[in-house]
Amino acid sequence: MRQRGEGRGGEGGTGGKQWSALLDRWVEALGPRIRHLHLHDNDGSSDQHYATGEGTIDWPLLLAALRGQGLRLAATLEVEGVTPSAASIAHLRALGA
Repeated sequence: MRQRGEGRGGEGGTGGKQWSALLDRWVEALGPRIRHLHLHDNDGSSDQHYATGEGTIDWPLLLAALRGQGLRLAATLEVEGVTPSAASIAHLRALGA
């Protein structure tokens, strides 16, 4: 996560080398300081920009952690193209996001 000044919060992303196992702990640790999310999926080997649900990120875990903190955040889909964007939106809506 990149922080934008002490106490101001910051933004974080689900990409890079896959760190899905830490997402719930990341949300728990940073809680209300999280202001914005950059979302995409990957297979854990590199920073691919797959549609959400097409890689190995544990999206139900992430969404449950966000809900547990009472967070409703703005997010940017960092996927390549219109089709993956639409697929990501459908996937996240199906999960209740």
